[in-house]
Amino acid sequence: MNNLRLTGLALALSLAHYTGAQAAGFDANFDPTGTGSTGLLVSGFDWSPTSFLARGGMTAIRNFVAGTGPTTFDAFTHATLGAFFTPTGPVTPPGLNSTHEFTMIGGLGMQVTSVSQPLPGFATATFQTTVGGRLTDGSNPFFALYHDTTLDSVALSGSGYGSAGDTLLLRANAVLSQSAGIFLSFQNAIGPLDLAGANDWPGVNTVSGTGSQTTLEVGDFSYVNSNFFTNGVPGFAIVLDALALSGVSIALPFISSNPSDCFNLVGSFCSADTPTAPRLEADGPIIPNIGLLNGAFGGTAPDFLAQTDFNSPIATTLVPVPAAVWLLGSALASGLAFARRRTAA
Repeated sequence: MNNLRLTGLALALSLAHYTGAQAAGFDANFDPTGTGSTGLLVSGFDWSPTSFLARGGMTAIRNFVAGTGPTTFDAFTHATLGAFFTPTGPVTPPGLNSTHEFTMIGGLGMQVTSVSQPLPGFATATFQTTVGGRLTDGSNPFFALYHDTTLDSVALSGSGYGSAGDTLLLRANAVLSQSAGIFLSFQNAIGPLDLAGANDWPGVNTVSGTGSQTTLEVGDFSYVNSNFFTNGVPGFAIVLDALALSGVSIALPFISSNPSDCFNLVGSFCSADTPTAPRLEADGPIIPNIGLLNGAFGGTAPDFLAQTDFNSPIATTLVPVPAAVWLLGSALASGLAFARRRTAA
């Protein structure tokens, strides 16, 4: 079996530093305790390996080949924070993942743009974000970060990622720029889907493959929690500008994380469950339907599931304000793009 692995999805929480005409990177003040103190100078987040679901992704590929039917699909993910990046290196604050945890959920719309099978057993598909990243039902994309004082995130069941009672840190509701990607699969390299420890998906196999995606900017923040994203710079206000999925990549089979059998929506979350074989129980809002052979171009299952891994560089936008300093709303930026700056009123 040809097992290809490319470290996965990188989620970048990006802001920019504005002092007049120039924009530059800047380490953010982030309080892991949520008490509003100065906290850490954080330059990024290191998310643990997790799952990525392309709901309707295989159907979209087959429709593209046939020239009929919709070629759009929805992409969902969730993750638990492993460590913070700081200017002096990775830091695990006291209690992280022993007394409390940080999690994220996200979803957006994608569209297949090409499909090819240049060699027997080898296939490629390219894709890009839909207009505004809207999901196939027309709803807005979503990206939300949470803090939880209980350790209940479970990769296998998809539960505990931003569930009821968790504290919302921020939420973004729009994709700001187009992002494109590619997935290369080896259709004849077939083996178990779950190679991360014990096989919790017995009877479910997968093709082998790898992929990547360009930077994806999201913004239109409807909420930012100032108890976690603090200021600490007199005379300036921090503006959270964007989340950017950068260095997006996809990997099969699962090696570092259990494949998730459920994915979350904002306000509707997966439930904890008892493992069964195969992992097909309906325990939450988004249940993968990958059949017994994940990623097969010639199959009939509509969805596609793959392993991902998030690394999130952070910057900040600082804007001059009069005497009082307030945490402001949203503008747009990414780690690989110039910021769209909003000055305070």
